[in-house]
Amino acid sequence: LDYRRDLDAAARLFARIHSVRVADANRLIYEARPLTMTYEECARLLPVYLDSDLAAPELRDYFIELLAWAAEARLQEAYFLADPWPCIINTEVNSGNFIADRGRGTLHLVDWEKPLWGDPSQDLSHFSVPTTTLWKTDYRMGVADRRTFLDAYRAAIFDTHLRDTIIERVRLRDPFNCLRGISWSAMAWVTYQTGGHTVRNADTFRKVTAYLNLDFVRGLFDAYRRQP
Repeated sequence: LDYRRDLDAAARLFARIHSVRVADANRLIYEARPLTMTYEECARLLPVYLDSDLAAPELRDYFIELLAWAAEARLQEAYFLADPWPCIINTEVNSGNFIADRGRGTLHLVDWEKPLWGDPSQDLSHFSVPTTTLWKTDYRMGVADRRTFLDAYRAAIFDTHLRDTIIERVRLRDPFNCLRGISWSAMAWVTYQTGGHTVRNADTFRKVTAYLNLDFVRGLFDAYRRQP
């Protein structure tokens, strides 16, 4: 997938996937508490960095504050609990998990190892936050591109209520998807150097190192932490 040319196609694809009719009594794991679920995953990952002698003191202090903020901010999941819209979500929507057939003009989402029964905002947010788009590319989705992407999704989705609420749903998700990406990167950065990773990839190590730049991390979260 090329973010610069495939945003509309990706939005339409997500709308089709999220509209697949599935019985409520399905075998998918239900994302019952979406923000808490992500917070708890991050709270398991980040201590690998926090407890490491390799950790940079300033970044360690920021991560401690960030986890404390997320512990309270996850209470905003009351929005999702009061207004659930469950559907099939892929949860692993990085650019490498798409197949773009340029000859046929089609786009396909592959790698369905970890699907959930949850809110569509998970896929839309994860697809567009910087920790995802920058992982294998140099692309960071700007405000205009994000709006184009979400507007294309809203135009393709049939449910009028989801069309009216998806912007807010994605907004609540964004910092938690960024936190998940940063927490995994912090864990990987330590384990790559201490022997915890059995498979080492030089590109991955360079990327997680870049993600642990304090200015980069603050740029992801400071605006959210200032919000009431």
